[in-house]
Amino acid sequence: MIGDFGLMKFLDAPPAGDDDVDFFKESLSHGMPHLYRSPDLVKFAKGEGTITTKSDVFQLGLVLAELFTGQKLEKPAGSLTDPVELSEIPYISGKNGGEIQKVIKSMLEQDPETRPSASAVIDRWEGLFNEAVVMCHQLNGQIF
Repeated sequence: MIGDFGLMKFLDAPPAGDDDVDFFKESLSHGMPHLYRSPDLVKFAKGEGTITTKSDVFQLGLVLAELFTGQKLEKPAGSLTDPVELSEIPYISGKNGGEIQKVIKSMLEQDPETRPSASAVIDRWEGLFNEAVVMCHQLNGQIF
């Protein structure tokens, strides 16, 4: 397992006296990623919104897109608070390439309200993985 707690924040109300936004803004120099930013992080850094786990879904989508295509989708920003701009997802080969591309595209929706939840993403990836196992091992749909 890999974990990165560099951008940890409270998802519920922080304890009295804590200012999560100020802490986050102080980390912009090295804490906020220049790449793999989510639109949610940019808005939060500007004091214009909140961060939910859907920000993680977006960032994971960026990583998965790079793993499957070999290309970074996020265009470099002049400033860490510039809007997040993405290139189109390149073609992903293979029998499940089109489905993989659809899942990644859904994870990279700019609006967090239209992005799938983490549990929905896990379900979709698990389904794709199961299809690949059946196809590769010719298990006729039986996975043990």
